[in-house]
Amino acid sequence: MKKIIASLVAAALLSFAAFAEGSEGLSVTGYLRAGMTDTFDSSVYSTNKWMQGGYFGGGTRLRVNIDYTKAFGGLTFRYQVDPTYETAEEAVPPRKTKTVRKSSLDFFAEKNVKWAMAYANLLDGQVIAEAGVISDRFTKTGGWEDTGIDGGKGFRVVVVPKVLAGLTLAAQATDKFADKYSDNDSKVKDGKALEGDIKFDEKVLGFSAKYDHALGFVTGGAALAGYYYGSVGLKAIENLTLVGELFYDSTDATKKANGDNATTMIVAWAEYTGIEKVLLGAYSYINLCDGEHEIEITPAASYDVNSLLKVSAEASLYLSSNDKKDTYVTISPAVTFKASDKATATASALISTDTDQAKHSASAGVRYNF
Repeated sequence: MKKIIASLVAAALLSFAAFAEGSEGLSVTGYLRAGMTDTFDSSVYSTNKWMQGGYFGGGTRLRVNIDYTKAFGGLTFRYQVDPTYETAEEAVPPRKTKTVRKSSLDFFAEKNVKWAMAYANLLDGQVIAEAGVISDRFTKTGGWEDTGIDGGKGFRVVVVPKVLAGLTLAAQATDKFADKYSDNDSKVKDGKALEGDIKFDEKVLGFSAKYDHALGFVTGGAALAGYYYGSVGLKAIENLTLVGELFYDSTDATKKANGDNATTMIVAWAEYTGIEKVLLGAYSYINLCDGEHEIEITPAASYDVNSLLKVSAEASLYLSSNDKKDTYVTISPAVTFKASDKATATASALISTDTDQAKHSASAGVRYNF
């Protein structure tokens, strides 16, 4: 039944997309990418990967963006389905267990709604009021992660003062990091609140800012629950993107998952498109927690052979301070066949120097943009 409903939902969204093409102010965009991966070591294959690699590749995904924009305001909505992974212990006769990683696609999970906001442009667009499932449209980091204080349900006010061009300020109150009342709270026992209600305290508040200039930009944000970010980007050199991002997370959920420790993530991204038909890029991650670190560095390149064919390759170096994890490298070459600007088919592979951490594999996938 779920498959039937999912098919009907997909058909409705595609019909809406066709209708939107002729409606002023309304746009529907997105893509579906899917594929199959074989790791050669068994008869089992995976449908979770569209294309190998982290720079050009990624997992199976359905994304639909709906936007309605007018001078006075509008709405924006994103629905996105990604594979969900779960780790579990399975019994192996006679008296052993093994850890397995299972995945599934849930078309009806609440997390699939990445944002769903209505907004009103006030004072000639200098003040913007937003409400719903919040997405940062103005002050996010602008780098490889390109994120802000997103995802919670609530209210947000954005100020774009004309007296200082390039400056944007924002304040929000959402349930993203909020605590909820339990049955043991006094207010629940007194009948003043219900179990599961949101506690309105400092954990619902967040603030962010961005200053954008022709030479570059700077962003910063703070959720009072313990989440902070900042970024710096360079725009002065034509065809070159260069952004550094920093994220510090000491929220209750993160500390609970990491032995009461906060996490720090540093991300760098560079991309150059100044050579005809060539793209050169690289990103790196440094993850820090409790005195340990994990590092990933991925350079990548692609070349458009002609209007029908593109070749690409990327390599990733993984390092860890954990003695149980060896340093290893993966290489991911790919060939993309372009049927049109919207439809492509891809053949890719992953070659690993440590098959315990990443297995050799081959993938074939298709992507359609609408």
